[in-house]
Amino acid sequence: MRITNGMMINNMLWGLNNNLTKLEKAQKQITSGTQIQVASDDPVLAARVLRMRSYVNETAQLQKNADDAVSWMEFCDSALDGLGDAVEDIKVLVIQAANDTYNEEDLQSIKSQIIEIKKGIMDLGNSSFSGRYVFAGFDTDEAPFVAENTAIGDMIMYRGKYLSLGGIVPASVSDEDYISFYLSNKDNCVTGSVKEEIEYKIGASNKVCINAEGNEIFGQEGSSIFDSIKKLELALSGETSYKTAVYSEGPPEEVTIETHELDISSVLSDLEEDTGRLLKARTDLGARTSYVKLTQNCLSNNYTIFTELLSKNEDADYAETAIKLSTAETIYNASLSAGSKVILHSLLDFLG
Repeated sequence: MRITNGMMINNMLWGLNNNLTKLEKAQKQITSGTQIQVASDDPVLAARVLRMRSYVNETAQLQKNADDAVSWMEFCDSALDGLGDAVEDIKVLVIQAANDTYNEEDLQSIKSQIIEIKKGIMDLGNSSFSGRYVFAGFDTDEAPFVAENTAIGDMIMYRGKYLSLGGIVPASVSDEDYISFYLSNKDNCVTGSVKEEIEYKIGASNKVCINAEGNEIFGQEGSSIFDSIKKLELALSGETSYKTAVYSEGPPEEVTIETHELDISSVLSDLEEDTGRLLKARTDLGARTSYVKLTQNCLSNNYTIFTELLSKNEDADYAETAIKLSTAETIYNASLSAGSKVILHSLLDFLG
């Protein structure tokens, strides 16, 4: 086989480029700290690294979701704790008001305190976390509880609807006015319990409800904490009775007005009912919080495992890579030295 100068030069250049490519690859590995730069370096390893990255990123997002969920629920529990303290304060005032030794001035002082506590309860009902109202169901951008002055007295609105349309009103309100008001607003009151659960994904197939709805906590339709307070306000104002309304769809459609005797001591049983409803909400919320905290531990362990696996598959071995770099540099320099001696002479050197 005839070997020409062109063949020798081409082979030399091919060898130089090949050695330079190996040197560049070793340099990229040592500077980037990763084994592969493009998928073609090692397709199988590249696919494994992409899968590990996906696991790490997904676990990191689930950890963030779990952290946000715990923060929200702990904030809710703090608000419910404040509500529980407010109800206990009202109980103490009820016991004091039921004492026959208290005069009118003392009773008015107690009434003033209860009015202030009611304002605090409204504020707790409108508690917001990161700009979102926690007891407002899906409508987290608007305060859920609003006091409204109506033709039959002050009433509480929850998310734009009457919380207790047939609840406590003064006995001085005429039956006709009460019936007319009820029928005019019967479609604008909170009825039943339509669940609006705000869910956070904290696992591949696991979601947790982070919220507690205000009407379930504060009560509705004649059995709310605001109805209990309304009874106290009436009793402390000297009223001895109050009215409620019962609606029947019929036919015929009708509203029945009921008159009840009012005694301060009897309000204690209503407050106990309010306390029971509150404890139920806190128990349910606490169970969900505990579940998310357990999940946080699992996610933390998974994140550590996936991160370690990703590192083992992706990260370069610096000692091994340094040896590769040193070897590639030596080989490349040797190939340069050898290449410089490929054609030392030409035909002109032998022409005399």
